Amino acid sequence: MPFYTYSCININYIYSGQCTYFINDKEVCLYQGDICIFDKDTVRTKMLIGYNDIIINIFVSTEFFKNSISPMKDPSLEVITIFFRTTFKPFL
Repeated sequence: MPFYTYSCININYIYSGQCTYFINDKEVCLYQGDICIFDKDTVRTKMLIGYNDIIINIFVSTEFFKNSISPMKDPSLEVITIFFRTTFKPFL
């Protein structure tokens, strides 16, 4: 798969299965329940995923992220984790 970027913040939530990315020549494997936030213009590629691998992509404008999420300054991103768990819990 070719390398690509987005001009906005990209949040990926691994709903089920797994997903492998190559970011800055490093392999990054994400598994069910993991959340990854990509900054705008991050160059990456995603390996092909399987039938049971479900990745939810959320695109957020840089301005929204800066004004709404970034001020929380929670390095563990607990607020975002709680959001995903409560939002998608009925589907688990």
